[in-house]
Amino acid sequence: MGNRYTEPKDDSYAREWHVNHGTDVDMTTTALGLLVKTTHFPRG
Repeated sequence: MGNRYTEPKDDSYAREWHVNHGTDVDMTTTALGLLVKTTHFPRG
């Protein structure tokens, strides 16, 4: 099972999404401009 992340919206969460280990999280189109490589995250 991949890591679980949430996407906040107002005072609640708009959705919950999962990212499998080894998958890049592309936030380059956001104000952060980041590309996060999940291979550096601990498994489990």
